[in-house]
Amino acid sequence: MTAGGKSDLMLFTAMAFCYNVIKVAASGGNGGLTMATENTFTIKEGVTVTEEVVAIIAGLAACEADGVDCIGNGLTAANISKAGAGKLSKGIKVIREADDRIVVRLAVVLAYGYEIPAVSRNIQEKVGTSIENMTGIRVKEVDVRISSVSVHS
Repeated sequence: MTAGGKSDLMLFTAMAFCYNVIKVAASGGNGGLTMATENTFTIKEGVTVTEEVVAIIAGLAACEADGVDCIGNGLTAANISKAGAGKLSKGIKVIREADDRIVVRLAVVLAYGYEIPAVSRNIQEKVGTSIENMTGIRVKEVDVRISSVSVHS
């Protein structure tokens, strides 16, 4: 432990993020190791991202759209990356399709006074483009559900 216990806290945070996300299994042919889990995407040889990373990218992109107050259960751009898989999974779902494309389903709280179809299209474009540009994972569709309308006085 270092002064103030910061290294222990960082170690705990890193362990909590990585816990039970990646399972490594021996491959049959060459004796090497391959990633064997439904929670990860191999985007390049030797580079793997988790569903949580894809969901964070989707959430941050959705928060950038005009008219979005927050994601699902109160996540904003300021706190989405700190929320963790538990809170994030309530607002954003990443589903792997058979053809290795993904479907992203997310619930947003709309700010009052915005046109729902326009905001939804904007969210779909931002989320799809962000995921494809950052990871190379092809996005089949982005399903947007307006869960509420926020009225700030």
